[in-house]
Amino acid sequence: TTGSKRFLNIEMQKADHSFFIDRTILYKAFLIIKGKHEMDKSEEFKTLTKEEKEYRRYEIPETISIWICDFELPYCMGKYIDEWAIYSKEVLDGGIIETLFPKNKYIIVCLPKFNKTADEVKNPVDAWLYVLKHAHEGEPLPDFGNGIVNDALNRIKIENLDKTTLNELEREMIAKEEIECRLAGAKIETRFEMVDAMLANDIPIEKIAIISGIPLDEIKKRRTQR
Repeated sequence: TTGSKRFLNIEMQKADHSFFIDRTILYKAFLIIKGKHEMDKSEEFKTLTKEEKEYRRYEIPETISIWICDFELPYCMGKYIDEWAIYSKEVLDGGIIETLFPKNKYIIVCLPKFNKTADEVKNPVDAWLYVLKHAHEGEPLPDFGNGIVNDALNRIKIENLDKTTLNELEREMIAKEEIECRLAGAKIETRFEMVDAMLANDIPIEKIAIISGIPLDEIKKRRTQR
């Protein structure tokens, strides 16, 4: 939560997985609800009159989800930073590119598309992306001439962290749910490959459903897409 009462959620993803967009939407839903609860409990809201509270019943704070992804995103067409928001199709068809709700924003970073050299880094955002992309190489990081960035980098140096913090970081680096999510995705993809192979050999779809455990409707859909 920032001093200006904006609610941010920053996620760093090393590998792609199924339902990535679903996940961004789900996480944002949690963020909006949390922000709404904190907004309603704020001192500012408590001082409002009963009528004002009723009037602002459905007001929500600005919420921003930032996803830094170390994998290619097919919908990022060349640029390394993309923004998602809510738009009206009718307004867009009229040639006006303006979000309906500026307080709801997604910032998506495709790290593989960030290819700036240290000399090309001119702002704090690019400085952080440079660090995220190159820190693992083990070489000394450049001085970007930004006091806030340099101070933050100094505070998170490995040699400045105590053993307890390092152990916690290592344990939390890959959450159990992340592992389970990817394992489940791998199993599903393998089953779909098996379905495709059986379809190619003209095995009846009812039999494929029994063998694979994939719903019949899903198998019919894949058959029409072949």
